[in-house]
Amino acid sequence: SSSSSNDSPPPPPPSNTPVTSTAALSGDDTAAPAAGWTTTEVGSSPLPPVTPPPAPAASETPAFVTQVAKAPAPPPSAASGKYHVQVAAVRTREEAYALSVRLMSQHASELGGRRPSVDETVIGSMGTFYRVRLGPYANAEEPENLCGSIRSSGFDCLVVTQ
Repeated sequence: SSSSSNDSPPPPPPSNTPVTSTAALSGDDTAAPAAGWTTTEVGSSPLPPVTPPPAPAASETPAFVTQVAKAPAPPPSAASGKYHVQVAAVRTREEAYALSVRLMSQHASELGGRRPSVDETVIGSMGTFYRVRLGPYANAEEPENLCGSIRSSGFDCLVVTQ
């Protein structure tokens, strides 16, 4: 039979760690700690300085960083504006992505090269929703026209500003 290290009691706290009451911490001499509770004040010990790792040389830049830096910019018409088209606000990310795929397959020619985005939002006490949106658009006319055409396919549509 062999004994395990789990049979020994935990080591006592270091003798240089003072035990104080909550009254001492709050500055209130009349306050007493809750029965059986004490607060331990731990002294600070200096930590060794942390040296950051050296920055990688340009030749060591990971491939994925290079690919992100070389990603094509969106078309100028899609790059700015405060108007967005909200197609749905659903309860699951999977449902939001399914609606995005359906929207692209049924209305790709009307989207003007824009692709739907899915973002997560918390609406008060109702919880988390996943919004399917298109945009941005520079003025309200273009998204209103798009809403008119995609509503006929059963999509909800709302022009929102950001």
